[in-house]
Amino acid sequence: MKNTLIILMFTLVVSTSCASIQQRNLDKVVFIHGANFTAKSWKPLIDKVDDVEHISINLPGRMDSVSHKDIDLDMSSQALCEYLEQIDGKLSLVAHSQAGAIVNHSLTMCPSIDIKKIIYISAVVPLDGEKVFAKLNKEDDKQYFSGIEYDKVSSSLNIIDDEKFIKSFVGETNAKNKELILSSAVSEPSQIGEGVVKMDATRFNSIPKYYIKTLKDKIISLESQKNIISGINFKKVFSIDSTHLPMITHSEELALIFQEILE
Repeated sequence: MKNTLIILMFTLVVSTSCASIQQRNLDKVVFIHGANFTAKSWKPLIDKVDDVEHISINLPGRMDSVSHKDIDLDMSSQALCEYLEQIDGKLSLVAHSQAGAIVNHSLTMCPSIDIKKIIYISAVVPLDGEKVFAKLNKEDDKQYFSGIEYDKVSSSLNIIDDEKFIKSFVGETNAKNKELILSSAVSEPSQIGEGVVKMDATRFNSIPKYYIKTLKDKIISLESQKNIISGINFKKVFSIDSTHLPMITHSEELALIFQEILE
């Protein structure tokens, strides 16, 4: 019953956008948002990527009534699996930030999903037996909590100061970006970050993987990103002169990188 409810929830929140959705031979790209954000955060990028079928999803605990106390890494990854199982064909997964851990943890949970490639954007990429944020440094943690506070009662990471939140995630930006960031931002289930990834290393190694570094990032700093990248065989690593949300602040540059990867 629990699994059925998760599937129904994901069916309702999915948003799909493409130039010609009836062309079933199009690449299918699934966008998975990071901590404190929703599927809406992908819109500026999705609007600029052509000739693919775009599917962006909201993980549990965002645009729904699921209690944050019930949400952990297992539930998030299982929910992702149950959604992916509804899509036919090969899938390319795009993981931002914390979503890298959710994607990796899901690889063992749904081994039958045909994954063409994984694209990580300023993301954690924990391997088997590693905690979600094991490779981040203390300064990253400090930056994250400059506008966010942990609520023990609700098990939520709540945005308590909009200006500090925006500054830590993107620094100085224009009014349009600020509006989109805040309209995409939500409280985050805190227990996901406490999880330990369990992953089929053989399967992980067999999937082509790409990493996009964000050179001015303070949430997952360049130092931390280099630490993450060093232990993994990525097919190619790209760089973009951006802070933590390039899909919003640098969508045109990011779209060009996507076109290269998907082609």
